[in-house]
Amino acid sequence: MPLTHNSEGEPIGFTAFAAKYATEEACYNKLYEIRQEAGFCCPRCGCCVFYPIQKRKLYQCKECRHQTSLIVGTAMEGTHLPLRKWFWAMYLVATDKRGISALAIQKQLHMTYNTAWFLVQRIRQMMGNREENYMLLGIISFEDADFGRAPKELIQSRGKRKCKVLVGMSKTESGKPRYAKFIYVKDLKGKTIQEAADRAFMPGAKIETGTCRSYRKQIKEKYLTSYATKDATKEELLWLRTVVSNIKLLFNGTYHGLDARHMQRYLNEAAYRFNRRKMEDMIFDRLLATIPGSSHITYRELTRGTGRV
Repeated sequence: MPLTHNSEGEPIGFTAFAAKYATEEACYNKLYEIRQEAGFCCPRCGCCVFYPIQKRKLYQCKECRHQTSLIVGTAMEGTHLPLRKWFWAMYLVATDKRGISALAIQKQLHMTYNTAWFLVQRIRQMMGNREENYMLLGIISFEDADFGRAPKELIQSRGKRKCKVLVGMSKTESGKPRYAKFIYVKDLKGKTIQEAADRAFMPGAKIETGTCRSYRKQIKEKYLTSYATKDATKEELLWLRTVVSNIKLLFNGTYHGLDARHMQRYLNEAAYRFNRRKMEDMIFDRLLATIPGSSHITYRELTRGTGRV
């Protein structure tokens, strides 16, 4: 497995990682450190000075004496799982290049499948929260791709059983991939493409894309554009199509195909690891750092009217 870092910044392997976070106290101390660095404040009065109540694992505001948990206001809020299992699951999700399924988490961390599924979805939510903070700039390959299965209401005829995903990938001047964005969309209408482009690209970026008119019309005003052909061997889009192909293999091999219900979260996970592929020894620590800015989502919200994937 990839390496992570110890407190001195030196890389450590999985055995050392497991020893470092073997106790609940060690995980709480790390979370306390992370939240202090991010500026943890009282949710009632806003005071940022507080002290720990060790026996109850709570933190009390110096001003109003309100007691709260460090997981309030994060993706962990309301969890009944030990932090140790959260840390271990985050490590596994972040460092396994092939992706890791809820079934594998269930077996490794000894919990029910529903619990494992909910845990992994919240970790993907954390990854997505961080990815939303970044936009692509410079030279960008841009195209749509088919993933998984489309919702039944969007299947109009046989053969149209795939989810449409807009893929943007920034490149170096020599054409090598840098960073990627994956956005699940319900259609390829001009307005949809324009909204996705505005979420993903910085103004002034140079877009290399296919000859589809809906792409050309909607992005030409804000971005410098060049139009490639649909030829799969076209050099401008070759790296993008290679990355998409690899992620499809990952999805099919690890998750055995996906449908639209939670597609964006799986895409967030793939983008998070791809964009940090050159910093594998730091990827777990970087995921830990997303905790203060992560958003809370409930099991009911994830499953309401959709079921699970």
